[in-house]
Parts: sequence; structure tokens; C-alpha cells
Amino acid sequence: MGRIKVFVVEDDLMYSKILKHKLSMDPDFDIKLFSDGKSFERYIDDKPDIVTLDHSLPDVTGLELLKKIKKQQPNTKVIVLSAQEDVATALEMLRNGAYDYIIKDNQAMDKLWHLIHQANEKIEMEKEVEMLSNEVGAKYDFHQYIKGSSAPMQKVFALLEKSTMANITVSITVET
Repeated sequence: MGRIKVFVVEDDLMYSKILKHKLSMDPDFDIKLFSDGKSFERYIDDKPDIVTLDHSLPDVTGLELLKKIKKQQPNTKVIVLSAQEDVATALEMLRNGAYDYIIKDNQAMDKLWHLIHQANEKIEMEKEVEMLSNEVGAKYDFHQYIKGSSAPMQKVFALLEKSTMANITVSITVET
């Protein structure tokens, strides 16, 4: 469906270059590197699809940056990379919207490769669901066929909207 914007926020220059090299193997990835949180924050409105976020940055904590990302770009998938094997930290990051939490070890690159592709598939499905939802909404725009603005009619419209989400038959009867 197009190129996937992957932003890598990593203060370890060598590690970020290795990440970029590994991720560059997929031609669909458009990769940008950031060595600290402040430089990344200037580009957050570029709507990255996926962010790999180092937990320990020199200028801001990974948790603070994660919260900013999720507030400004709630659909962005954030994968946190950390040298810390702290379960409490991992749980806190996941509770605050991280897609996943990876420990920097010998298998981290392979795990990250797999997770980014998995996140990309989820992004594609979410886009498709939104597109289909919009199509259904346009197809079943009851306001163009049924006229009325009273409170009881608004309740009818709300029930009709709910009924489009389920596979049920609906019969509406009213006074003539």
C-alpha cells in the first residue's frame, strides 16, 4: 500500500546504524534515524507508522516520549528497545501504549524485524477496516432516505447505526 515510515530513536550510534541496515533490507520501509528524543519530537507530526524507541535516551525518558507519541499519533506502533530486563518497566511501557518491549540481546534484531512486519500487517488491517467502515457508513446513510430531526427519530437513527454493525434483520414500523 505504500512505503512504511519507520522512525528509529536510538542514542547508540552504532546500534542505530545496524538497525537501519537491517531494516533497509525491506524496500517498503522509509527509515529515519534520531539520536535523541528532542530531535525526534520535531518530526512526530510526520505521522510515522512505526517507531522503535530506546528506553534510555540522554534527554528524555522512553516513557515520556512514548506518552507524547501516543497522545499526538495514537495509531503509531511503538516498539521499545531496552537493555533493562525489568518486568515492571516493560509492563509500564505496555500499559502506556507500547506495541511491544524488546530486550537488547543477540536475538533483538530478529525479534524487531518480525515485530515490525507484524505491526505493519496490523496497520494495513486497521486501514482496511477504516476504509470498509467508511464505505458502510456512506452506503447506509439513513438521513438521506428517512427524514426527521425529533428526539425519537434520533433514537431510531442511533439504533439503525448499531444494527449495521451486526448481521441482523431490522424492521421499523411507525404510524403513517
